[in-house]
Amino acid sequence: MPQVLKDKPQFCCWKYEERSGRKTKVPYNPVTGKRAKADKQGTFKDFSSAVAALSDYDGMGFLVGNDICVIDLDDCFDSGGKLKPVTQIVVEAFSGCYMEHSPSRKGLHIFFKATGFNFDKTKYYINNRKLGVEVYVAGATNRFVTVTGNVYADGATTRNGKGTLCESILKVLGSYGCTARPETISLKKNNNSSSPSEDIARLAGVRFVNISEPSRGLVLNAAQVKSMTGGDTINARFLHENSFDFSPKFKLYINTNYLPVITDMTLFSSGRVVIIPFERHFDESEQDKNLKREFSKAKNQSAILNWLIEGYQLSKKEGLTLPVSVKTATEAYKRDSDKIALFFEDALEESPNSEVRTSEVYGRYQRWCSANGCYSENARNFKQALTAIARVERKRPRSGGGMTTMLIGYKLTEEEFLLI
Repeated sequence: MPQVLKDKPQFCCWKYEERSGRKTKVPYNPVTGKRAKADKQGTFKDFSSAVAALSDYDGMGFLVGNDICVIDLDDCFDSGGKLKPVTQIVVEAFSGCYMEHSPSRKGLHIFFKATGFNFDKTKYYINNRKLGVEVYVAGATNRFVTVTGNVYADGATTRNGKGTLCESILKVLGSYGCTARPETISLKKNNNSSSPSEDIARLAGVRFVNISEPSRGLVLNAAQVKSMTGGDTINARFLHENSFDFSPKFKLYINTNYLPVITDMTLFSSGRVVIIPFERHFDESEQDKNLKREFSKAKNQSAILNWLIEGYQLSKKEGLTLPVSVKTATEAYKRDSDKIALFFEDALEESPNSEVRTSEVYGRYQRWCSANGCYSENARNFKQALTAIARVERKRPRSGGGMTTMLIGYKLTEEEFLLI
């Protein structure tokens, strides 16, 4: 992070809190532990204080102001890891500015200085959800933005050591470790339960399973993952052989640059999904092309095994507490996967005296899904999810008409249209 940002007393810590059934990032003063308020700069403190308090929170934030502005870009990368067209235009326009990955690693935050600039909200767009562009400007928006320090550089390498780590552990474990194809955990359109399940059968008796580099957009088969991680007996068979039962003893690791699509949120609530971010990227000049070969040597294999044993002993003695970076990345993944909660955040706002027909809300939700490139839930599932987030009643609308299902205490925001 540039020193010019670190020198500004505009930092906070934040944590996820539930508001009306939704996870929201709430800012806190890192010195007093009290709520920070975006319209009161005195509740934000220096960089060092925020870093010192970070272990008690989910992340750090920066208050937009004092000529520092921020552009927030969502869903920036295509299936090949390249910038999407709109993102490419913005990144090129702000070349030379400080850019970092968002907590989910799907977006980018661009920090820039605009001295004396008057942002006319009647002329310029503050928030364009369809393009995934949001602008934070002092005086026009009282906001804080999350900061990660995970620098983005155009064309940056994805070499961060996760493949080297997994491959090295696989070699050490020998027959106790194996690789599996991404298709093992992907949702298939046509699933014949009588077909051979060799991908599953070969996992019997292993302890470490590594799935390497699934393609972008892979949809996780929630039922399959639950059966593989729940401790229940699994039935599988090899080709031309009888089926057999076994109890899974393995941990499943997915080594990926693109997180799978999750449609079943119970995978998060049951603790089955944990994200371990590898945020240290190695430039070409830093890379050791012979590292995997070195780690495969007998003396180094022995050292790695000792390292694993030491880790196991510490875990047994002290327990395993997830670090803040892991909690933050997992929570961000969960939030980004919950499309109904994201829609709720985008399209509805609290209004104690308001009510709106759920059929009208569902229609807006379908349009939102279409604009954001995701499939919509059916009306029944949507209303069920809506009931878990807010108050839903069957009643006569105050505006008149027959009995219908109403969402109470909220109103729809104005729909946004693309400005050219």
